[in-house]
Amino acid sequence: MNELPAANGAPAPLHALVRRLAVSPRGARLLGAAGLFAAEIADAAQLDALPTLRRDELARALADALALADPVDLRGVRWIWSSGTSGAPLALPRTAADEAERWETLRALARLRGVELAGATRAVFLCTLPGRPEYEVLSAGVRTLRLSLHAPRWRERLAAFRPALIQTNPQGIRALTGARPEELPAALLAVTSTALTLAPDDRRLAVPILNIYSTAETGPLAVEDPAEPGAFDPAPSIRLRAPDGLVLVTRLSDSILPLVNYAPGDTGRVDAGRLRGLSGRAAGSKGSLPAPAPAAQPPPGADHRLCAPNRASSATRSTRGTSYHGRSGSGNAEPTSAETSSK
Repeated sequence: MNELPAANGAPAPLHALVRRLAVSPRGARLLGAAGLFAAEIADAAQLDALPTLRRDELARALADALALADPVDLRGVRWIWSSGTSGAPLALPRTAADEAERWETLRALARLRGVELAGATRAVFLCTLPGRPEYEVLSAGVRTLRLSLHAPRWRERLAAFRPALIQTNPQGIRALTGARPEELPAALLAVTSTALTLAPDDRRLAVPILNIYSTAETGPLAVEDPAEPGAFDPAPSIRLRAPDGLVLVTRLSDSILPLVNYAPGDTGRVDAGRLRGLSGRAAGSKGSLPAPAPAAQPPPGADHRLCAPNRASSATRSTRGTSYHGRSGSGNAEPTSAETSSK
């Protein structure tokens, strides 16, 4: 990426985001229209002047939002699909750096609740949707087993893998009720969106349950305070606002998909830095189960240099396994985590 002079006093994550914006076709246009000079942006609040980016707009013009002006390590780029609970599934690019940052964000959110995941090297992603594949992936030093709730002997395999944490959604949490102590990890991440809610009865397992607000487009955003249900604290790299009740996300990161004032479609309010009253997608999401995502293909207009077969690298290795079909007890969506792709 072309280097821009660092703004005086600008934090490194903000500077990284602004650099990406400056080489994104959409970002460069918006910065110019707002009269913002990249080298002079020293506070994330200055970016509040940029227009809102809605999910449907991102779906239509993803290629325009990507920051791909300079060479990217193409071996580390792959396409993943969102679950489709908040609209048509989106094809989204992920790099090895994106994966590492997502894990770092999850660790930061866990620390806000007194849970240390720095030493975690094994994790299970417990998938609740039928028809999704099982595989293992090595990303950012964490070996993750994607395990289907509909697969035979999933409990035994979970216990044998001995993960430090499990990432799943509320349906997966409920499936773990009654599990033996040796089947449970040090922590559970209930990765949710407003299409999914964590009920009081879902919080009774004898391990910390971290209720993470997350979307496929943004990654993990905030963690709920168990002492104040419904109050979410954002990660240090996430700026949340809710003007007129619409949740807007600015992600301070060096990502090829720079997101500023992104509206995933949720409503809420931000008081004293906390997100409260989160809602918005549940009404349109719980009634039906999305079909399995199609094979990952870049969207129309995307840079087709990124379409090359994804070769295993030291940053990300995966092994495709078997897809298991079954009937889901609810319309819960697949959670967003550090690893959600179906390859």
